[in-house]
Amino acid sequence: GAMQGGLPHGVGSLHLPSGTSFRGGFAFGRRQGPGRLALSTGENIQGTFDGTLVQGPGVIQLLQDGEMKGEFKDGRLHGPGEYRNEDGMVYKGDFRHGQMHG
Repeated sequence: GAMQGGLPHGVGSLHLPSGTSFRGGFAFGRRQGPGRLALSTGENIQGTFDGTLVQGPGVIQLLQDGEMKGEFKDGRLHGPGEYRNEDGMVYKGDFRHGQMHG
């Protein structure tokens, strides 16, 4: 991707030595806009980024616990969402600060 002032700027990808990678938008070195973050732990986060956090609609694929999708605020499910675990349990409803609520 493009660089500005020595920092990633625009659409591109970043691969870290830890194995974590990000593909999406950057603004002066910060993740900004739509993108996908693949963590070295095997978890994947897709959504709209504002720095290090997902804001708005997104999906987190957890390594051993299944998948969480819905509305994110400050990197946590907040509002309507869905959680599915590997055992087939499904929760659809409200979340508050990353916790099932309701």
